[in-house]
Amino acid sequence: MIKAIIFDVGGTLMNVKIEDILNDLARSLTVDPNSLNSLYREYKKDISETMVFERISSKGFATLIKKTFDLYISIDQIISVWKDLYPKSFPINIELVKFADKLKSNYKVGIVSSAMDIHYQLLEKDIYSHFDPVVISGEVGFIKPQKQIFEIVLKKLSLRSYECVFIDDRTENLSVPKQMGFYIIHFQNNKQLFKELKKLGIN
Repeated sequence: MIKAIIFDVGGTLMNVKIEDILNDLARSLTVDPNSLNSLYREYKKDISETMVFERISSKGFATLIKKTFDLYISIDQIISVWKDLYPKSFPINIELVKFADKLKSNYKVGIVSSAMDIHYQLLEKDIYSHFDPVVISGEVGFIKPQKQIFEIVLKKLSLRSYECVFIDDRTENLSVPKQMGFYIIHFQNNKQLFKELKKLGIN
């Protein structure tokens, strides 16, 4: 019996992916968007491969940006530019957030996201406050698809994997939870998601 539905954020509860946000940030900092996205991928890869408890922080990434692109502005100024992009760079999937609110009458509804602290801070009221538990990389030190981040959400829910559905727009994030026994749904759009949930008996 399914008791919890767990959502990804970027590309699911938000109508935008991290790459889009980084493109906006790159343009604001007048650096190459492809280079900034590549830097982020390497940053994530380093954390994933070292398997250590290290926070994925906006300050840490801003420091890396400043050093890599030899920017004259301060780290705090880079973060300020980043924050000024809100809400333009953070369009919310309002229909899906409202749907999740309705689910709460019968299910536990949570989040697992490879998000930095800055995204949590900017979206806490509009998205994250609607969900419990919220497990984000910037707080727990693991990123999807590391097994540990899914183990953390199960512990917070006090549930088994086969009692949970995990929803993500990236297929590479679904193989590990599937192996662990989660029901998984590859999110493409709201209509498709609602149909997939209905097949599982979730209306």
